[in-house]
Amino acid sequence: MNENDVDRATKVVAENEMSVITLLKEKGEGKVTLERKKVMPERMESPARQHTFHDVEGFTKYITANVSENTIVFADVDGVIIKAVLDDKAEFGKEIIMLSPPYHPAFTLLEEALLNKTLRIADFAQGVMRNRAIIQGTDQCDAQSLALSMQQLTVATAVVQAIGDGKKSTNGVMTTTSVTTGCPEADEHLELPDSIVVKVPIYLNTEPVLFAINITISTRSGDVLATTDSPELALKEYEVFEKMMKDLRAIDKVSVVYGVPCEADWKYNK
Repeated sequence: MNENDVDRATKVVAENEMSVITLLKEKGEGKVTLERKKVMPERMESPARQHTFHDVEGFTKYITANVSENTIVFADVDGVIIKAVLDDKAEFGKEIIMLSPPYHPAFTLLEEALLNKTLRIADFAQGVMRNRAIIQGTDQCDAQSLALSMQQLTVATAVVQAIGDGKKSTNGVMTTTSVTTGCPEADEHLELPDSIVVKVPIYLNTEPVLFAINITISTRSGDVLATTDSPELALKEYEVFEKMMKDLRAIDKVSVVYGVPCEADWKYNK
């Protein structure tokens, strides 16, 4: 046995193998043998839990089953995420689970087609039609008729040129645009409403909420545009989020706070 044999046997070791040098005595003479043996890896501890839940009911049940004296729930209102540290004083690592509620498909369609946008009037009418299942009626039209009336939009533009003399005279060109709908339940065309009301769940597995979408009509380069805004929506989202928080506050021993869990490394002088 030369030096290369020993070097190869001790250094070139495959995964789950080890080198073994065995000293044997054979017929009174010392003998060295080199061999490789398979070794079983040591059992590793299970990885830390980092579950993500999509509904508050399952999230609440899991925390209830794994609650400790140091469980803290952090609610990030802006990020629409709730995180729970199962044991905030754990000496050998902390486990954090998360609730991240996805948007309801009906709300996703509303946001994609109609919410907080400036649309050509034809595209606006199509967006209303696509969301007809969640639109609420008005005094003059029920919900379905209001949506169907978007197929019968009438845009009328009147141009008036004013020429006058004197201190209080009016000069210039004035353009007036009106948009009306052909609601089947009305005897004549109606003006497009200033707002429409929708009823839709914001997040999956949550109750539907009512809020208004304001409509502002304008003209640009000959096109009639509809701008939609919903100041109520932010408040409704917050109210739904608060309902989730209420369910979590009902869990015994759990501290619920607003914020985001964060850790930093300790700083040492040396």
